[in-house]
Amino acid sequence: MAMQTKEAWNLHRNSKSYTGAYPEGYLRNVDRFIGLTGKKVLHLFGGITKMDENNHTNDISKELPSTFKFDVRQRFPIEDNTYDVVMCDPPYDMDKIHVCSKPGQEIREKVHYGKGLYNTEFVPPYSFMKESVRVCKPGGFICVLHFLVYKRPEGAERFALIPIISGPNLRIRALNIFQKLNKSEEAVSIPPNPKGIGYPWDDYM
Repeated sequence: MAMQTKEAWNLHRNSKSYTGAYPEGYLRNVDRFIGLTGKKVLHLFGGITKMDENNHTNDISKELPSTFKFDVRQRFPIEDNTYDVVMCDPPYDMDKIHVCSKPGQEIREKVHYGKGLYNTEFVPPYSFMKESVRVCKPGGFICVLHFLVYKRPEGAERFALIPIISGPNLRIRALNIFQKLNKSEEAVSIPPNPKGIGYPWDDYM
C-alpha cells in the first residue's frame, strides 16, 4: 500500500498532570486514521491510558495500574500475532554523538529523558520494535510517536508518516505508522537502488 502523507495534526499538550500522557485528541485521530474502536490494542508505554477489554497497557512504574509490567527492551511475555494495533510513545531517550573537529575524537552521550521524567532506565530507539512487530497481527499496525522518523522495521512496511505539532517552541513529532506484512508479502524484498539515484533513506521508508 502506498504511504499516506497528506495530513498533519495540530494537537495540544495533554492537560493532565502526568507528563507522559498522549497529546490531546491523539487517540481520537489515530482511531479516525486507522481504526482503533473494537480492536485489540496494546499501549506499550501505557502511562495513565485507560484499560478495558480491548485496550491493554504496559508500564514499568509500580505506581500506575497496567495490564503488564515488563521491560520493553526484552522479549514481551505475549504470544505472536495477538494485537491489531501496538501503540508506542516511548521516552525520547537516544544515543547522541558529538562530532569534533579532529577525527577520532567524537563523544558519545546518552540523552536520557526517561530518568528525570519517569525514573526509568535508558530505552534506546528501536529497542522495542522487533517485539512490537512480532506481537502485532498480520495486517495490523505499529504506531510510534517520536521526534525521530523511524526506519521501516523488518516484517512491516511504512503506512504513513504524520507530523504532529503541539504549539510554539515545541518540537514537531513524527507519528510513524507501520503495517505488518503477511508471510507471503515478506518474501518480496525491496532491492537497493543500483544507480544510487534518489534519497539515501529510500530503502528504509
